[in-house]
Amino acid sequence: MSSIKENKDKRYVVKMGTVFVAGNPFEWTSGLGLELTHELRFTDEITSVWYTEDLEEAELVSNEYGGEIHVLNIGLEPA
Repeated sequence: MSSIKENKDKRYVVKMGTVFVAGNPFEWTSGLGLELTHELRFTDEITSVWYTEDLEEAELVSNEYGGEIHVLNIGLEPA
């Protein structure tokens, strides 16, 4: 169970060490729906990070690859 409470006014990002996940780590697969791509890109620029308003998506990435979930406010400034 997550210690972060879902809030639709927040955006969730995944940080691994000193870098954030960049680009969408999900792809639509015919018949299967949304799946992880297993190809991650990274950035240290906060304005270039991949983010989601869906806590479950952030948890999927974090659980699969490790890393921490961080919460950003709507203006992409650190919360």
